[in-house]
Amino acid sequence: LQKWRSPEYYENNMHKMQLPFSNKLLGSTLTSEEKQEKRQQQLRRLQELNARRREEKLQLDQERLDRLLYVQELLEDGQMDQFHKALVELNMDSAEELQSYINKLSLSVEQTKQKILQAEVNVEVDVVDSKPETPDLDTLGSEQSLEDVESINEFEPLFAEEQPEVEKPVAAVQPVFNLAEYHQLFLGTERIRAPEIVFQPSLIGEDQAGIAETMQYVLERYSKEQQALLVQNVFLTGGNTMYPGLKARVEKELLEMRPFQSTFQVHLAASPVLDAWYGARDWAVEYMAREEGWITRKDYEEKGGEYLKEHCASNVYVPIRLPKQAPRTSEALAPSRALAASSGNPCEQA
Repeated sequence: LQKWRSPEYYENNMHKMQLPFSNKLLGSTLTSEEKQEKRQQQLRRLQELNARRREEKLQLDQERLDRLLYVQELLEDGQMDQFHKALVELNMDSAEELQSYINKLSLSVEQTKQKILQAEVNVEVDVVDSKPETPDLDTLGSEQSLEDVESINEFEPLFAEEQPEVEKPVAAVQPVFNLAEYHQLFLGTERIRAPEIVFQPSLIGEDQAGIAETMQYVLERYSKEQQALLVQNVFLTGGNTMYPGLKARVEKELLEMRPFQSTFQVHLAASPVLDAWYGARDWAVEYMAREEGWITRKDYEEKGGEYLKEHCASNVYVPIRLPKQAPRTSEALAPSRALAASSGNPCEQA
C-alpha cells in the first residue's frame, strides 16, 4: 500500500477495463456511401482481430506441444524418474495419453497455420484486385455474406470509438471528448485488497478466522513434536491458490507463528482447481462396492442434509472447550447465601 501512494506506481500498475457503451449521438447523420465505407473498415478490423487471435492461439499451442515433446524425449532417453514426475505435473496417467495429446496439438497447430496462410492469401488477392478509382458501393454490399454482416453488427460497438472522424454537416453534434474514457473501470489497490479477504475476512464484515488464524488454531491442538511434523507438509489447493504470491504469503505467516529457526515446507497443487474433483473421483472409485460412505436417495429425502453431519463420510465434529469462569469472591456470594439455602445452588441447577 505504501507503493500505491506514488502516482507513477499507480499509473504503471493500475488496470483499465473498458466497459461496453454506445457512442451514437443525437443529430449525427451519415450518407449511404459513408455508412458503406464504415462497414468496410469494420470488416477489415474484424479480419485483423481474427488474424491476431489465430497467431496467439498458434503460439500457445506451439509452447504446449514443445513441452509435451520434451516429456516424450525423456521417455525415449530412458529417464523414467523425470518422465513420471513430468506426467504427474501434467495430470496424465500414461505414455499413451501423452501421445494422444501430442497428436491433437500437432493437428491443431497445422490447422491454425493453414488458416493463417489462407487469410494472408485472401488479403493479397484483395490488394491486387483493388482499383484506384472509387468502387461501386452497391456491388461491395451485395458481395458480403450474411455471416460477415452479422459479425460486423456484433463487433460494431467494439470498434466504434476507434473510427476516424468523418466530415459532417456543421449542424451535426461534434464530440469534444473521448466517450470511451467515461466508461472504464479502474482497478488499483482492489487487486491486492480482494485476495486479502482470505486472510482478513473482517474487511467485508465477516466475523470468522482467516487462513493464518485457522492454521495456528489447528497446530495448537497438537504437541510441539507433532506440530513440527505437520508444518513439513502444508499443502495448498483450491481456486484461491491461483492468486499470485499466495504461497509466499502463507510461508510468511508460518515464519511468524513458528519458533525461531524452525523449518517448514509449503507445497502448491499442480492443478488446484480440479484437485478436489480428482480426490472425490478416486474416493468414489475406491468405495464404489462398499456401503460405507454412501446413503440412499430415500434416506436423504427422509432425513435431510442435517443427517450428513453425523454421517461417517462427513467431517468429525470437534467441540471447542471454553475456558472456565473464575470463581466469585466470598463478598459477592454473601448476599446470595440465604437464597442458596432455600432454593439450592443455582450452579448445580444449571
